[in-house]
Amino acid sequence: MALFNKYFFDYEINSDFFKITWNKNSKKITEKEFFIELERLAKLIEKHKPKKILGNIQELGHLLVDEGVGKYMKIMIPAYKNSNLQKLGVVVGEDLFKQLFVEHLFENAMKIHNFKGNFFKTPEEALKWINEN
Repeated sequence: MALFNKYFFDYEINSDFFKITWNKNSKKITEKEFFIELERLAKLIEKHKPKKILGNIQELGHLLVDEGVGKYMKIMIPAYKNSNLQKLGVVVGEDLFKQLFVEHLFENAMKIHNFKGNFFKTPEEALKWINEN
């Protein structure tokens, strides 16, 4: 598995699996920076075409509101479709707001692209679910 570091996130790629971890630098990410990074992620997803993605947003400091959700959808849904995404697991930890945020994104995204999505408290729980058939 190859590990790469960006300023706001780290990622690992292994054939059809992609792991994204928003790091401590992302605690103070601005909305503009967030969408720049999201564009980078979308390009990586389209390039590597993972069927399974594990995202860890425990350190992410920016949550989307209203128009931001629409912008997220415009960036990420095409990437999900082009990669044939089947499973997306997101680690939110104990943060109730992040759980609600991810639930809202899943509801909207699953209407457009058919994939299984779930959120988890730990990376281990998410990885176990991702690897189940």
